[in-house]
Formats: sequence, C-alpha cells, structure tokens
Amino acid sequence: MSNEHNKHLARRCHEALAANDQAALRELLHPDLVAYSHDPHPQNREAYLLGAGLWHEAFGNTRFAIADQIAEGDRVATVATLRANHSAGEFQGLPPTNKPIAFDGITIMRIADGKIIELRVLSDWFGLFQQIGLVPPTEPAS
Repeated sequence: MSNEHNKHLARRCHEALAANDQAALRELLHPDLVAYSHDPHPQNREAYLLGAGLWHEAFGNTRFAIADQIAEGDRVATVATLRANHSAGEFQGLPPTNKPIAFDGITIMRIADGKIIELRVLSDWFGLFQQIGLVPPTEPAS
C-alpha cells in the first residue's frame, strides 16, 4: 500500500471513531489488532471497539481535527485534536457536566493486509479530567 493510501485509511479510522461507526471500524481494524490506548494493558479488537462505544455513551458530538499526518512504509502517525461534549452520560462516575472538551493526541497506526493491525494512542487524558472536573486545575507556577 502507498503512503497516501495508508494516510487515507488512518483518516477513515478517525472518522469512524468519531461517528462510533462500529461496522466501519470492523472493516478497518484487523481481526488481530493490538491497541495500546487508554487501558494499561494492550487491547484486542473487541476490547478496543467496546472502549469506543463506552466513550460515546458519555460524550456526544465527538469529532477529530487532524493537524498533521506522516506516513512511512506500513506506519501512519496522526496528530489530532479531539473535541466533544460531556453530555451523553456518566464518565468515570461523573454525571454529564454538559461541558465541551478538547484535547490533543497522537495516534500511530501500523497497517498490514490493508487493515490497521496495531495502534498506539498518546493523548492528554489529564487535561480531559481537568476540563470535566474530575481533577482540579493546576495552580500556575509562581
């Protein structure tokens, strides 16, 4: 696959995640997917899809703004800002706050057989927790 094709595959995955399009995600994610995401342990495809569904149970209007993508060989790195509203349901025990959230992240995907077989997500969950009130804001340095 070409670098441009792999970048397109990564963009489609972000779009499917934002829409919680489980059918599209099953098409894009290899059955042997290994995901290093927001769980301390690697996830298989089913666990990753479950996590995507749980996100949408708490956050509505999820969307990604892709700032940059770099592809080389079988890997694609995507820098994006995730935006959503904590309006759909409980998250980490916190009832909906109706607050808009935004945080940056980097996703690195490895492609095999035309599907995403590995992905690594690095994002600012601490910032998310601060935005919805699960963690108090930090005091500026004096």
